[in-house]
This record gives sequence, structure tokens and C-alpha cells, in this order.
Amino acid sequence: MIYVGGEPLAGYNKDVLEYTLNLPVGVSGKPVLTWDKHDDYQTVTLREPSTGVEGDYRIVVKPQSGATRTYIIHVTISRSSNTSLAKLSLTGYDDFVFDAAVRDYTYTLPEGVSQVPAVVFEKAEESQRVISVLNDVVQTIRVTAEDGSIGVYTITFVVQKSANALLNMIYLDGVELAGFDAEKLSGYTYTMTGSTCPVVTVELMSVSRLQYCLRPDKAA
Repeated sequence: MIYVGGEPLAGYNKDVLEYTLNLPVGVSGKPVLTWDKHDDYQTVTLREPSTGVEGDYRIVVKPQSGATRTYIIHVTISRSSNTSLAKLSLTGYDDFVFDAAVRDYTYTLPEGVSQVPAVVFEKAEESQRVISVLNDVVQTIRVTAEDGSIGVYTITFVVQKSANALLNMIYLDGVELAGFDAEKLSGYTYTMTGSTCPVVTVELMSVSRLQYCLRPDKAA
């Protein structure tokens, strides 16, 4: 008999010289192979792969007389097919809820936000390869498992468009327009003191300013 870790080798037959042993995912140590001799006159030698766990393990049986017989055990390690991430988050947005089983997300950014947040991920297994790419407003996270299986997460960002068409303030030559009210859209009067039109600037709700120049006949 041949034993693997103290357990009989599955399917062993003394006349069958080659076997395949598939070890579980994550195994990092070589299998412990032992055997029962047919008789005490045999000399048995184990030849293991020089590097790594996988490869051919040869059990060479030399009888007291006659031809040597070699049992070969082809050892492989199962590869993980896990394409799920452990964590996925958006920097600065704690309300984003991640579920490893859900692959596609749509996330609406607050009004006025035009920059897509950074996406942070955590692998479920070290052997995974992850590539994260942003294309316009769609973040694609491609996860390749150890065995080559591929899983893809997508986050589509929706930017809320502001419906606010009101101004914070109107300025004439840097001076606030008298009587300005954001809700009042007409009825303002400005009397020019000369022929040069004032420089008109406006303050948006985002506090940025735009500059306009009035034509003299449109100064009021």
C-alpha cells in the first residue's frame, strides 16, 4: 500500500504504476507519502520534485533481486475559482452598501458633485488579480481568480443635475445691485452716470462669478 498523510492512496493497485493526486486549494506543503513494503528485503526510495509542491513524486522499489519498479504520483493543487471581492467601498461615501454576490451597482452622487469618488477594494484571496478602470461615469472592477475564472463588478455613477436657476447676487462695477432678490427676476432699474456701461458680474449659487458687459442701450 501507499499512503498519503497516513490515509491509503485512493484507487491503489500494486500493479498500477501511475496515479494523480489533486490537493485542496491553498495547500502549501508537500504531501507526506509513506508505504508498506511487500517484504523486508525491498529498498524503497522517494524522489520528490526539487521545487514546489506540484510535480511527480516517484517511489522507487528495488527488490533483493530482479528489476526495479517505480510508482509515479502526479501531484497537482486545485486552483480557486473565487471571483468575488471581500470589500468594495467609495471614498467619502459611507452609505454605499456592498454585497459580494451583487455585481452591478448604480450610485447617485449628491447634487453639485461632478467628480466620481475613488473606488477602494479588498481581495477575498491573495491569488486574485484585480483591475479597476473608470470610463466616464462607469467604474469596472475585473477580478481574475487563481484558475483563470473572471468576474466583473460595475458601478454606474449618476450625477444629480441642479434645477436651481437662481443667482446669489448681481454686481454692477463690483457693487451689489440695489434691491436684489434672488426670486425677483425683473423690475430692476440702474441709472448710468456716463456713457460707459458698468461691468456686470453675477454670483451663482455655487459662489463662482461670471462677467458680462451690457450694451449702452440695454443698461437699464
